[in-house]
Amino acid sequence: MSPSEIHAEQLEAFRKFLSDESFISSLLAKSTTASPNIPKPASLPPKKDMSSPSNGSQSSNSSLSWDESPQPRSSVKKKNKPNVQNQKPKKPRTKTREDKVRKQSSNPSKPMSASLKSGSLPHATTSIRKKNLVAESQQQRLEQVQSSNQYHEHEMDDIILPGLLEENGPSDLSWALTMAPHSHLSRPAILDQFEPSESEEEEDEQGVAGNTTCMPSDIFHGSNIDPDLNGKELTKVLWGYEVPYQRFRTYNNREEFRHIARPKLMLVNSDHTRDDRERLRPRINALIKEGVIRKFKHRQADDSRDVQDVITDFMVEIFNHTKQQLMENEGYTQGCPVSFVLTVPAIWSSRSSRVLQFAVETAIRATGFGTLNHGSVDNLFLIAEPEAAATYLVARSHNMLAGETFVVLDCGGGTVDCVTYTVTNGYPLRLKAELGKPTGDNCGASYLNDNFEKHLLKRLADETYLEHHHGESLESIVKHLVPKFEDFDKRTKDVTRDHCDNTIQIVGLKGDQQRGLKGSAAKRFRDHWLLLNSEIFLPLLRRVGHLLWGQIDTAISKGKDVKKVFLIGGFGACPSLRSYLEGFLKDSEKELGLSYEIKLITTSNQESVTAVSSGAVLRALNKEGGPKRMAYCSYGFLRIQQYNPEEIEGHRYAQPVRDLFDDQENVTVIEYFMLKGDIIDPVHRYKAITCCHTFPVDHEQLRCEEILYVSDLPTASNFPLNHRHNIDAHEAGRIITDFTFLLKDPTFRPISATLDEDGETHGPLHYEVKYDLVVIVEGRNLRYEAKYPSGSRGKTQKMGQISIAAAFLPGTN
Repeated sequence: MSPSEIHAEQLEAFRKFLSDESFISSLLAKSTTASPNIPKPASLPPKKDMSSPSNGSQSSNSSLSWDESPQPRSSVKKKNKPNVQNQKPKKPRTKTREDKVRKQSSNPSKPMSASLKSGSLPHATTSIRKKNLVAESQQQRLEQVQSSNQYHEHEMDDIILPGLLEENGPSDLSWALTMAPHSHLSRPAILDQFEPSESEEEEDEQGVAGNTTCMPSDIFHGSNIDPDLNGKELTKVLWGYEVPYQRFRTYNNREEFRHIARPKLMLVNSDHTRDDRERLRPRINALIKEGVIRKFKHRQADDSRDVQDVITDFMVEIFNHTKQQLMENEGYTQGCPVSFVLTVPAIWSSRSSRVLQFAVETAIRATGFGTLNHGSVDNLFLIAEPEAAATYLVARSHNMLAGETFVVLDCGGGTVDCVTYTVTNGYPLRLKAELGKPTGDNCGASYLNDNFEKHLLKRLADETYLEHHHGESLESIVKHLVPKFEDFDKRTKDVTRDHCDNTIQIVGLKGDQQRGLKGSAAKRFRDHWLLLNSEIFLPLLRRVGHLLWGQIDTAISKGKDVKKVFLIGGFGACPSLRSYLEGFLKDSEKELGLSYEIKLITTSNQESVTAVSSGAVLRALNKEGGPKRMAYCSYGFLRIQQYNPEEIEGHRYAQPVRDLFDDQENVTVIEYFMLKGDIIDPVHRYKAITCCHTFPVDHEQLRCEEILYVSDLPTASNFPLNHRHNIDAHEAGRIITDFTFLLKDPTFRPISATLDEDGETHGPLHYEVKYDLVVIVEGRNLRYEAKYPSGSRGKTQKMGQISIAAAFLPGTN
């Protein structure tokens, strides 16, 4: 049975209101969208942080380890030079934590490209395309991409933990579980971006494909299991199409706080997302308290990035499912490299994109789908959802004119993005540039479900006799009407036209005529039927129109004629939205006094869903013509510098600490090598950073550590961590280089203690390791090389890299 046939079978089951549980169980057994059987995770022992002579505890250093900000440690020191000044950094303190290690590496042989739409993750259109296929023309390439799409008609923007009640919404976001202390479920460990485990390094060198590990589909939650129920059923991980089946059963013993809907909106700080963020925050905090997910870097205050593990766990399930589909349909093997293309909402910040980037890296490690280079995804390509859609539209359109300006309105499950583009004057047609700033709002289709429930509860508030008739509460009655509304009514009915078929069946409902209600007293009830009101739709439709008006008005004010508006996204197939926008554009033409017509261009329902992911793959195959390579965040290293407040402004705000070896005063600051606003060449080599670490003579290991920080706000170098310039700075990774081999070198000897002007000795004998850290930006990767000894004679002792795709505008090559 093909995927489309299976999906059709699922759709039919949905329309039967899911009343027959035995039928549902048999269908799920056949479903390719149900959670796959997942092997128990293999693990490697965690690394030990041997940088401290007095601390042999295990440690996992990571950009996503949620460790507290490091503090200086007196037993190991560094000497650094800000500009020309001598500096003596100290070994930072790290907090230990045990984590199981997931490992994956593979041999390159069969390139592939994947596009995941994160705005409505993955918007039910995870698109996979063989990269080594060479199309003779753009149209052939487009057809190849279209043929590789895995189509899904339903979109869900929800996330499920075990015991969770799922909420439908037009986007593909359902989810997987994490590890709680009282469960058997293992969370994929998050390694340091720079520092893979020793076992990982060995397997990387041997080119062995790592084991595929993921979360088991069955876990044990003692407090959630009812003795009268099947405990395995109750604690099962739910995601994909299993979610609505469980969500709308009459009896459900799953805990409501485990239901996480529309988690990506935690990453959009706007007035329109406030209600969603306030709804999600107590649930996120509850999951953190139970140990199911982790707090971002142990910060006491609420942080939007607390949702990191939620998104990661969802991506793990998506990657496992995609991997299985490719194995069955495309001949995928563990040795096939995979390139990832991720689309993000136009209104996302670099910080939000970075959360998604880290989630992808962790999911790759957990599932074995794709390859990590030094623990980091290689040259991850990010692209804004509207740009991906526009790329697809330009490629498929036979009526697009050179130099034409058009608007892309991408209406998904959670967010709606609106951008105006101009195409080139030459052929083949390409996107030239955005005209004005992209705009967006969280007024996607999933909010119609919320409006539907609120609206029906309000209108049925006095119909308490229904509870007696149905044997359940009004809330439960309304809840069981949502699947039909989600699957049928909002996808087929047009509330902007007064059609008699805009009704919802409620068995037992008494009609107005039966009760003699007329005029203003009428409730728009018929016997067993409720007539839908447009107020369920209109608030969202008006917000979509407001976004569209802003783009058209801006383009016209700049002398551009906008004659086409392309409507895409799952919500774009909604008849009510299409009719509303057609009328809205006609009214706009009159209000603006236009002499031409603005056409609303719609696609098939299937193309509405797949346009973004298809366009993302096309764009990834041709990255030319993207935005300038401007950095949208700053990167720098934590440094301990010799205290010099007279010449270095930042030192005046730092607290100096006296060095135990040479009795000099030092301060701990961040020295940035990449600043927000810098134009970065495709290959950019920064000036070598000289690092100097000192160790007591009885130290058995010489492990040197540099801590990388990232900030999304404008900043400046040589200020302490607690200064306002570094208020947004947080750890992005650690570089650990082991120089213990020097202890066997007879020429490597302890350094004598320092003598002052009076000839007195200060500090004990110690070892000093001085080396150069060379930082190179290559594409969307940040690569580093540790060279010893410092200077022109240095040889590379360690190499590594991290992805900095989120540091650039989406679409940057």
